[in-house]
Amino acid sequence: MWQAFRRSKKNECSRTREMLSGYMDQRLNPEEVARSEEHLSTCQGCREELESLRATVALLHRLPEETPSRSFAVVPARPVPGRRALPALRFATAGVVLLLVLALAVDQTNIVERKENAGSYSSIASLSEGGEAYWVVQGELNTSEDPSLKASVKLIVPDGSDNVDTAVNFLAADGVVYGAIASGPDEVPQLVLSEGEEEIGSSENVEKFAVVAASSKTEDRFATNDATPRSEFDDIMKGQAGSYLNILSSDNNMLYSFNLEDSRREVVVAQDNNWLRPLEYGLAGLAAVLAGVTAAAWLRQRRARVTEVSRNKN
Repeated sequence: MWQAFRRSKKNECSRTREMLSGYMDQRLNPEEVARSEEHLSTCQGCREELESLRATVALLHRLPEETPSRSFAVVPARPVPGRRALPALRFATAGVVLLLVLALAVDQTNIVERKENAGSYSSIASLSEGGEAYWVVQGELNTSEDPSLKASVKLIVPDGSDNVDTAVNFLAADGVVYGAIASGPDEVPQLVLSEGEEEIGSSENVEKFAVVAASSKTEDRFATNDATPRSEFDDIMKGQAGSYLNILSSDNNMLYSFNLEDSRREVVVAQDNNWLRPLEYGLAGLAAVLAGVTAAAWLRQRRARVTEVSRNKN
């Protein structure tokens, strides 16, 4: 029985000591205050505990108040300068660098290679690679209406031979040549020869011409067919001396006479992509400017973050 009494008293002391802080601050309800005071009136240990707690509080009140080293108030978040502009600058810089790489690749590979040649010859003969040769031969055009009237015309021979006679002889097989009339850069008509009707292309006005008379100082002779030129052209061909090629139109009304000694050999030369160089320089300069602006924006943003962190610490 005595042990049960002691256990009950110990439990009562524990509950009272737990409420001592609230008792001092007057935070207990009337029932808890009455119960605490009843126990304190009979328990010397709890009264000593209450007096010790009061002494501790009194000592704390005597200590001087200290000002906090920094404010604990939450500072409103402010946007970091350059945070929104930086992604756009990075994207623009990457795009310009990509365009510059593409321009350099096109320049190095000559994908858009252009060619320099005689007038519209490239559009008719469709030369595909630089370095191919062709012959340009000066000649005259006579008509049956008035053979005394002569018009300048040029013969374009798409063959890489070093000898114009050999080149013409190759295309004038069986006394027939194929060709198309085109306008030249100097407004002089051009007769562009080909190896056959389909060589030049169906979009051009390809004609069949008969080789009616030819002479050459070399051993190569041009095959002629049975086509008989009109008598109006006899005097023209009889007055020729040297190496000539005479061909007759399909309607026998026009005679083309070309002096093979008055010829020159041209070579298709691929031009540099001159328009790409200014573009490359412009893109390189723009990429450098954007890279500098992007770096400056990044540094500014970094400094702003460091300043913000330092301000929050203080």
